[in-house]
Amino acid sequence: MARVDQTDQAREDFREIVRYLRHHSRPAAERLAKSVKQRLHRLSKSPRLGRERPEFGADVRSLVVSEYVIVYHATDRIVTIIRIFHGSRDIETQMRLTDWEPPDAAE
Repeated sequence: MARVDQTDQAREDFREIVRYLRHHSRPAAERLAKSVKQRLHRLSKSPRLGRERPEFGADVRSLVVSEYVIVYHATDRIVTIIRIFHGSRDIETQMRLTDWEPPDAAE
């Protein structure tokens, strides 16, 4: 089973999304939080679950949870959640603005 880590930016993305949803609908925020947590647990068991995203780097993948896209880097041992975006966002632009580098292959 792989360890699932999150970048600081991914944690902030998630907090902002839940905060926004909670302002409009507490049940919707709770449903999304539960769905994301369940999906992260599934990623720990199947790190290569999502769609390959080579435009963002080697071993970068994405998967959809409700209206949100989780972008992550996956190896057999570690899954790093890079960002979480609403599906309507320009993900390519947002990823270019993201300060994240894949781990060194030697590590």
